[in-house]
Amino acid sequence: MEILTENEIRKDITTTIYSSLFSNDGKYLFAANNHGFLNVFQISEAFNQKFWKKQINQTNNFDYQIKPFLSIYTIPDNSKSKCLYCLEFGKTSSQEELLFIGGENGVSIWKWREKSGEISLSQNINPLIHLQTTKQSISTNESISEIPEVNDIAYDSKNNILFGATGNNIIDVWDLETQKIIRNLENHKDYIHCIKYLPNFDLLISGSDDGFVTFWDMRSNSPTMNLDISKGEIINDKNYTGFTKSNSAWVSCLDTDSSEKWLVCGTGLNCLMVWNITSGKISSILPTYSCPQNVKFNSSDIFSVGNERNIYNWSLQGKIKSISHPNRFQSLSSIFSFAIHNFTFENSLFVASGNSTSIPIFIGETISSSLSFKFQNRRIPIQK
Repeated sequence: MEILTENEIRKDITTTIYSSLFSNDGKYLFAANNHGFLNVFQISEAFNQKFWKKQINQTNNFDYQIKPFLSIYTIPDNSKSKCLYCLEFGKTSSQEELLFIGGENGVSIWKWREKSGEISLSQNINPLIHLQTTKQSISTNESISEIPEVNDIAYDSKNNILFGATGNNIIDVWDLETQKIIRNLENHKDYIHCIKYLPNFDLLISGSDDGFVTFWDMRSNSPTMNLDISKGEIINDKNYTGFTKSNSAWVSCLDTDSSEKWLVCGTGLNCLMVWNITSGKISSILPTYSCPQNVKFNSSDIFSVGNERNIYNWSLQGKIKSISHPNRFQSLSSIFSFAIHNFTFENSLFVASGNSTSIPIFIGETISSSLSFKFQNRRIPIQK
């Protein structure tokens, strides 16, 4: 039986997993939490029914949990800020695979796999690069710290540029060759929650507490269009300054489909809004019981999660297709991250994570009643 320390028990009780992401080859799941830990899980175990059914029989435990084969602590020892909010992947010019981690300490960049395919992360490794966000010089918002957190990140692989959505209303743009901020994108009037880069059009999309989704032309580094969530209409004037914020008309999350023609965003109005990017018009409004915290396109379907136990599956036209409830995982009352696996397996695999160390697994459209990933708040070296 595994014996936990008092500190590990306390961290388990207070764990919130804000981000989860499948590796580009679909072999691993990465998850990051509010205590600064990054866990890496092997996906093959989730599809090996003989393996986990055997484990259930041996342990006489109906709810078998897959543990990470690697867990590292990513925060400098002298830092009191530990929350990790976002994950993204990239590559070096020599095809070594990088992992970007954003949070309260800016962005750290880790080389997690060599060109040969060998995993290079270990429990003692330091990040290759640590990027700091733009300091807040004069703040009228008491919630903004001097060095703001990074809430979301996006990567332009062609130009080797990283974008960071920060808590000081600015999008920082880093050149990863020089490891320096080359520009700040300033237009939002409040906290920026989410961003998405569209390589086909060289556009960046951002969503903010000010109630606007802004489109940035990265050729001119300027905003070209603003979508007003509270009014549901387009504002074409890039110099528009009439920002007004209602109590709940803010943007919490966003995503685009693979064609980059459709945008869906979660709002504080307890709904999702689906927009046609070309026309700038709303095509459908999808009501939820709470504010959505994460939304994903999967082919023509839309999945969303939020401050509730429901996992919604919508059609692009706004029709609800299913609502899943991970009822076997009572500790998971809010879901902040939802990752979709669509690689080489017969059935799609989904994972939901939030205010629990349990990460329920969905295979196809149903939750596996006896299988989940188990987040660990301690260092675990690579298991050879």
